[in-house]
Amino acid sequence: MPLCYLNATIYMINVNVIFNRKHRRELEVSVYNAGRRRYLALGIRLPEGAKYSNGVVNGCLDAAEINNAIAAAVRSLRRQDEEGVELCDLTLRQRRSEVDVAGWIEVHIYNKYTKESSRKLYMYALKELRSGGFVYREDFTSARARKFVAALQSRPRSEVYNYQMCNIAHILVRAAVRAGVLSKDCFEGVQIKAAHAREIEYLTEDEVHQVEAVRLREGSRHAKARDMFLFACYTGLAYIDIIRCSVKDVRTIADARCISGRRQKTGQPYLIKLSDKAYTILCRYGAMNLLNCSSADAVLTRHKDETSPSVAELAGVNKRMTMHVGRHTFATIALSRGVPIEVVSKMLAHASVKTTEIYAKVIPQRVMDAYDLIDRALNQNNKNTKR
Repeated sequence: MPLCYLNATIYMINVNVIFNRKHRRELEVSVYNAGRRRYLALGIRLPEGAKYSNGVVNGCLDAAEINNAIAAAVRSLRRQDEEGVELCDLTLRQRRSEVDVAGWIEVHIYNKYTKESSRKLYMYALKELRSGGFVYREDFTSARARKFVAALQSRPRSEVYNYQMCNIAHILVRAAVRAGVLSKDCFEGVQIKAAHAREIEYLTEDEVHQVEAVRLREGSRHAKARDMFLFACYTGLAYIDIIRCSVKDVRTIADARCISGRRQKTGQPYLIKLSDKAYTILCRYGAMNLLNCSSADAVLTRHKDETSPSVAELAGVNKRMTMHVGRHTFATIALSRGVPIEVVSKMLAHASVKTTEIYAKVIPQRVMDAYDLIDRALNQNNKNTKR
């Protein structure tokens, strides 16, 4: 790409604003005076797609800031002396530090992450960054990044959530570096401790039967929460997909009542054969948008603000019950019954089988069955050898 120049002669000082001199898409100011040439780095690298022509930068979010910095450089050099050159350098550094990087990251999130769940998660990470004092360019230092990670990972909140926020914050900073909004990655070299994954929680088949057997007043919050939980156990759907289910969406395929759609989280298609129990629950309400997730979870396992017994307590289940535990229950029962993991992955509408593999780790019976298969195979070989 050819170099671009903006030439101006101001009181015998030749000023050139140069772009891409070292083929790194950087802007510099070249000052030639009394046989001496100096290059002043603006510290700004234009992102791909941004253009510089006729002395004006356009095609990037902070183009106005960059153009102001160029104008400030030219104005400062009117003084025709060494002090003017130093003043120019100082002005450029100040302009560079005033760019709202957090604002750029927010626009980046809304442009790149179209799924509501992903966007919400990344906005949480941006909120953490702002709370940690990361706003302008000068705020993105390694010392602040180390302090941010240490503070976040020492919080009493979920260890997995804190680890996730640190990683996403690093991803957002790297995106700003790639776009030329930041000159370096302040999180580089900062150690983020891996979180210990929490064990999968699920109910056994006997415990599901106990929940089914609980007698609750029809139409009560407890009854609605219990039925939504059982619907998750019968279908494997997540809460956000359950509330979109309606009896009007049921269709018959090969003499079976089915419901289909796409998971809101992954966009993966699913086709579910409704069991008689699942279909009965769906017909009872017509649609499954009965309670919001937090209300259902608070009734399933007693919340600190709840005074009445929870569904788990009434059923005699000494485990934490949430809407997502219902989905875990479906997956673990399917695998324990011998359904291939690839099929279970398809039933759960996972984007990858690797996601489904976490359920296989919590079924000790499958491990015992595998050992029995090996023992039988070895015993069979021994019998053949004796013959």
